[in-house]
Amino acid sequence: MLGGKGKIKLQKEPKSPVLMNTGFTMSPAIKIREDEVEKFWKLETIGISETIGGKEDRDALWKFQKHIEGKQDGRYIVGLPWKTDSPKVPYNLGICIGRLKGALKKLEKKPELFEEYDKVFRQQIEQGVIEEVPRQEAGPLVSYLPHQPVLTADKATIKLRVVFDASAKDRHGNSVNKQLLRGPVMLNDLSGILLRFRLSNIAIIADVEKAFLQIELREDDRDCTRFMWVKDPGKAEADNIIAYRFCRVPLSLMSSPFFLAATLYKQMGQADSKISKMIMRNLYVDNVILTADTTQEADQLYQESKQLFAQCKMKLRGFTSNDRNFISKLSDEDKGDLTAETKVLGINWKLKTDEMEMKTKRHKEGTNTKREVLKFVASNYDPLGWISPVLLPIKVFIQKLWKKKYTWDQEFDNEELHEYQKLMVDWEEMRFIIPRKITHKKEYAVRQLHVFTDASVNAYAACVYTPEASARGIHTSLLMTKTRLCPVKSLTIPRLELMAAMIGTRLVTYVKKEMQLNDANITL
Repeated sequence: MLGGKGKIKLQKEPKSPVLMNTGFTMSPAIKIREDEVEKFWKLETIGISETIGGKEDRDALWKFQKHIEGKQDGRYIVGLPWKTDSPKVPYNLGICIGRLKGALKKLEKKPELFEEYDKVFRQQIEQGVIEEVPRQEAGPLVSYLPHQPVLTADKATIKLRVVFDASAKDRHGNSVNKQLLRGPVMLNDLSGILLRFRLSNIAIIADVEKAFLQIELREDDRDCTRFMWVKDPGKAEADNIIAYRFCRVPLSLMSSPFFLAATLYKQMGQADSKISKMIMRNLYVDNVILTADTTQEADQLYQESKQLFAQCKMKLRGFTSNDRNFISKLSDEDKGDLTAETKVLGINWKLKTDEMEMKTKRHKEGTNTKREVLKFVASNYDPLGWISPVLLPIKVFIQKLWKKKYTWDQEFDNEELHEYQKLMVDWEEMRFIIPRKITHKKEYAVRQLHVFTDASVNAYAACVYTPEASARGIHTSLLMTKTRLCPVKSLTIPRLELMAAMIGTRLVTYVKKEMQLNDANITL
């Protein structure tokens, strides 16, 4: 079993060490429950399985298909998928005005932010995203959405966003989101996209500009997206408040991610071309990841993908690629971040050297509870399992805390504190460089997949890699790994080795399917 004390030395030549991964994520903002983490240790979590939608997901799909229609200009119109025919939406005008007063108070202290916040609404009026509430009598469903300014750091700049709260509840506990069907999660597997990202000579990433706001909301549902703002930022609050409503789908609605995915799948499905199928398979929310083998092929992808999105009034922009010849032909308006380093689905991508980079997070001094250790481990983003040997000892330590029935915020005793401090002595921020393309050869097809599995008293694991023969010998490229900590209830090593073989079989089946390697030979 790989893992434990010691540093992994990185050499100049790209290597593919055997790495292993235990997948577990947690949002620091969410209070973790014991039963949620217990799933982490269960045998049922091994392997890769698809989520099967329930009745609510099927209902949401049926309602989407029933109400969606295309306008003459190509833009799609959707209707909200209510759980019932008579949803109990909260009026929430009082909450909306109360939050507005708080937002105004905050913004008045920083006039430049106030001006920027107001500018967002002015632009949205011009673009047809929002409209002033009509004077005619409203329909039966009316709800006001509170909003507030949120500042986020983006590299060297600070961005101001308007965040709406469609989960705001009235005194009966009702909210707009509570009355809506979420809809099925129609996301492509992120790991699969990253695997395919490594197959071709040229990689291209782009995104859809303000994607959610390009889908029109039907007239009957618009009054459920009302909100308040001021007519003139320079005047006092009294008699200066005006009601607006959305004409497009706001991001704050629970159904919005489903609407975007379902609408784009409909658009690409109707096109039924080679490129539309590539987009459908490599679309993640509003991010599009494409690959090509020649600059000419990349040019064609660019032209046709732009056209496909333009047909439904969406704009594909922010194109970034490792091919400078391809990028040089694009207009400045379509070019994305062309600095030495950008991100693809959360992983650093060095454009000049065409390498992917994984970084471990800085350890926070004074960590001494189970919650803090778990947050730290989960903060190390590793969808393909490339840095798991570094994380494995800490995960074994977390399981020990679980066995000893530590509560989330119970401080470690001397034995556990000493053990954790010993683990952290060797911890440092580390960088792992992985070639983006599986091989340096211009023309190369993956024909073999090798699977290595093993088990120990602490964990069992599998990794998949592909070998490439050259004049210098055999070069191997790591594709993906999976590990599982051993169950809390002890099992024999032979049993654990069988379980490792099982996840290895599942993992290589997954890799073969996602990379579309139907003719590849598998060695286990």
